[in-house]
Amino acid sequence: IEVKLPSSIKVGGVDFTIECSPETNRELQALNLWGQFSPQLQRIRLATDTDILPQKFGQSTIHEIIHAIDSIYVGGELTEKQIDALAQGLFQVMEQLGVRFVK
Repeated sequence: IEVKLPSSIKVGGVDFTIECSPETNRELQALNLWGQFSPQLQRIRLATDTDILPQKFGQSTIHEIIHAIDSIYVGGELTEKQIDALAQGLFQVMEQLGVRFVK
C-alpha cells in the first residue's frame, strides 16, 4: 500500500506542514540532511531527490513524524538516537505490512 504524503499532518491537534520541493531538497542537501523538523514553524521538510531510495524516503518521513510526536507528547525529550531507533523499528513493521510513504 503506497501512502501519498499529504501537504500537512495533524499531531495532537497541531497541524504540521510537510514541505517537499526542489528548493527544500537543495537546502537539505546543503546541510547533508534527509529531513528536518521545526516545532516553532510547525513544519516537516523532506528531501525528495530523484536519487533517494524509496526506503530511505519512507524512513526519513517516519523519523520526522516521530520528532513531531515527541515535540507534542514528550516535550522534545527524546534523543536523536532514540528517535532513530523508533523510526527504524516502525519503518520495518510498516514495510512488513506492505505500507510505504511515497512522494
